[in-house]
Amino acid sequence: MRAEAKEVLKQVSLSEKKKLITFAYKVPKKEFNNIVKYLNYENKDLGVKKIISVLEKYLTEEEIKEAKEIAQPFINKEITKEF
Repeated sequence: MRAEAKEVLKQVSLSEKKKLITFAYKVPKKEFNNIVKYLNYENKDLGVKKIISVLEKYLTEEEIKEAKEIAQPFINKEITKEF
């Protein structure tokens, strides 16, 4: 991961934030808590992989694509290619 989560939130547009919030509501609270934990992993690349794995359980393919597009400028491209 190239950027810290707080920095990412400062840089995404309002419409992108709305999409991310909509996606977050689709994830059960326990899983959402895991996502927050993964955001704070020391190994950021592993954290991103785990987050994508969680999201794939609850979001449609189109929503996953949108989430990756929003995140693309902030993460290593090799990670999102794996999924």
